[in-house]
Amino acid sequence: VAGRRVLSLGGRLVPVVSLETLMGSSQGTADARAADAADAADGRPLVLLDAGVERVALAVDQLHQPQEIMVKPLDGYLSAGGAVAGASVTGDGSIALVLDPAGIGQLARARCAGAAAAWEDRP
Repeated sequence: VAGRRVLSLGGRLVPVVSLETLMGSSQGTADARAADAADAADGRPLVLLDAGVERVALAVDQLHQPQEIMVKPLDGYLSAGGAVAGASVTGDGSIALVLDPAGIGQLARARCAGAAAAWEDRP
């Protein structure tokens, strides 16, 4: 729809957006739209994000087993964008950023703004 890949789910069209390009490239460019379509079409797993009114299918690199973690808030630059809720130290000692679903939904909505009317108005 409007040059974007969508997922038909329960009679509604849900845009498919690559989490990688959502977090790493500028919004609204033709290159970003092409990257989303290529990333989403390569067989990567999709995670359905339903945060309030925002619904999007995120193409991700891989899925991991659920883990109990303690999230520490971030100050400064990383917390300003709204997409990062905090950070956690994993069992192997590495640092993992914890994403905020509402913030990711807002970024995806902004990314898909040109096509939003097309996919929302469909039954």
